[in-house]
Amino acid sequence: MSSPTVRGSRIPAPARLFLVVLCFSLVGDEIALLALTFRLAETGQGVWVSALLLAQLIPMVVVPPLVGPRVDRFDGGRVLGVITAVQGVALLPIILFPTPVVMVGGFLLVSVLAAAALPALLAILPVLARESVSTSVNAAYEGVRSLAALTGPVVAGALLAAVSLRLCLVIDAISFVMAGLCVLAMRVSRPGKASDGTDGGAAEGIRALWRVPSLRALLPLLAITVSAMSTVNVALVFLVRGPLGGGEMMFGILSALWGAGLLGGSVIVARTRWGARGPERVVGVGALTTGVGLSAVGLFPVIAVAVPALVLAGVGNALVNVSLRTAVQLRTPATVHGRTHAAMAALIASFFVVGLLLGGLSSVETAGPVFLLGGLTVTVSAAGGLLAPLVPGLRERLREPRGHGSEQRR
Repeated sequence: MSSPTVRGSRIPAPARLFLVVLCFSLVGDEIALLALTFRLAETGQGVWVSALLLAQLIPMVVVPPLVGPRVDRFDGGRVLGVITAVQGVALLPIILFPTPVVMVGGFLLVSVLAAAALPALLAILPVLARESVSTSVNAAYEGVRSLAALTGPVVAGALLAAVSLRLCLVIDAISFVMAGLCVLAMRVSRPGKASDGTDGGAAEGIRALWRVPSLRALLPLLAITVSAMSTVNVALVFLVRGPLGGGEMMFGILSALWGAGLLGGSVIVARTRWGARGPERVVGVGALTTGVGLSAVGLFPVIAVAVPALVLAGVGNALVNVSLRTAVQLRTPATVHGRTHAAMAALIASFFVVGLLLGGLSSVETAGPVFLLGGLTVTVSAAGGLLAPLVPGLRERLREPRGHGSEQRR
């Protein structure tokens, strides 16, 4: 079966404006997350860092599947604008009472709102591109996230070292409120569909993904890759404070290097032209690239190696993110995109939670081995995934049913 080639196209002006507004909010979010992470790490206990990141991710497991069906039925643009603005207000408890318990609890509330907004955001992207599938807008969205990941940590490190945690949180709150109001003012809209022929609610998103052999085959690799990246997210702060001998500023810069790699990877994948199984292959290549980068940091925990290795890992991360979103849009019907994106987001968040639980065991002494073990596991798994289609029996099982792609894009 041959499928139309998926490639980049010119991004319409409304989509560009939407992405600029989104970037402002994401930068503020990165500033707040890094500031909270470093302050909690000062307790000397990895459990607080893990608790913060779990507070960010656990809602992603539970909330998107509940919201996804509503996104497919109602106007996703209004849902996104209102929730984004309310997130700014939800930061007030942390600003007023920045104790470890309030930091984690308050960030949990913000994360619940963010998880509710995500299905609407991902479903709106192809609508803004005026296409059913758009690698360009998917890559541009990843680029915006990457830019936020690149600039946010550096700004946060400087503010945290020179001023205070409260200022970082105030900036995040303002960015949320302004972004939400801008989205509402722009009237970004994805009208709901009264009937799409499916009545499965949230479960339909899982079923739509599971019915596609190539997406189903990606799940083990995604589980391993995402869990490993989540584990090293916790270990990075201890790597800086231990083997690398740095402080807030170094932590901010090294976190930003991953963002630089994400930005570079977004540019690469935006220029990628792929055929029937292209997106799935790029997921494997991205995972392999990330695994090599993490392994290098674990083998040689020195700043000269950590800098290029973290950039490389970020490039691989971008390849995975963009190609996975494109594969979901390409392989599943547009009428259930709210549910399929919600289902995939929940699965990814579940894998992140596993990694964070493992990351809670990290310390200054174990940071290097955590990077090495995680990187080698991802590298071996990705290599196996890329080689699997070369096995005749597996190649037939991964092949899409005839007419699958064109039928779903009607």
